[in-house]
Amino acid sequence: MALAIGHRDRDGIVIIDVIREWRPAFNPGEVIAEAVPVLQAYRITEIVGDYWGGEWVGERLVEDSPRSYVRSPKVKSDLYLEALPAMTSGQVQLLDHPRAAAQIAGLERRTARSGRDSIDHQPGGHDDLANAICGVIVQLAKPDAMTIWRRLGRPAGAAA
Repeated sequence: MALAIGHRDRDGIVIIDVIREWRPAFNPGEVIAEAVPVLQAYRITEIVGDYWGGEWVGERLVEDSPRSYVRSPKVKSDLYLEALPAMTSGQVQLLDHPRAAAQIAGLERRTARSGRDSIDHQPGGHDDLANAICGVIVQLAKPDAMTIWRRLGRPAGAAA
């Protein structure tokens, strides 16, 4: 399970602020207990997630809070394909996180007989961090992303 939080600066650069990963075996309830304070510190009001854990994960992340949980309409391969131009053009600033860098670098692009491209991790590989990071990049590519960040302000405790 992974969590990524980011913002877009005034120049349009996507900056990944937080990366968290919980590797198996873990207790999903304990992961939620660790993730919620991070979401609160960054004043996150909408979480976009995948289908891992069914409805349970989303329900726990928004329980007793003003946050909402939305399932991404995009599969991970589409997230990777859409995030790629921003990453290769220098429009993304990642954290120095060797495991995240290895997961992103380890993604493989394949073209099916139909001509459709897909991107996925190598057999036996992992991509939870890459999935979370690319999801943030794609979300922040939306035209209203900067407005949302400005409206929410800086994370609690952040330096001016």
